[in-house]
Amino acid sequence: MAQAPTGLFPVTDPDRQAKGRQKMHGLALYINHVWEACASTDTKLCRDHGLDVDSERVALEIAPALAALRGPDDPSR
Repeated sequence: MAQAPTGLFPVTDPDRQAKGRQKMHGLALYINHVWEACASTDTKLCRDHGLDVDSERVALEIAPALAALRGPDDPSR
């Protein structure tokens, strides 16, 4: 019995499937970088404002992750 593609939007073209897999591996790497940035963020306690979080590194790491999320929507990619 031939195996039919599964999923809501099956990709039958092997080149597109390989490119999609590559993009998803890249996204997983970006998410890992964001997670590490969040885990190693410096914080300090401010008497007036409470917890002060230095979020610059998180912001720098999240930008490529957001771009990777938009990638599958772009038909030219």
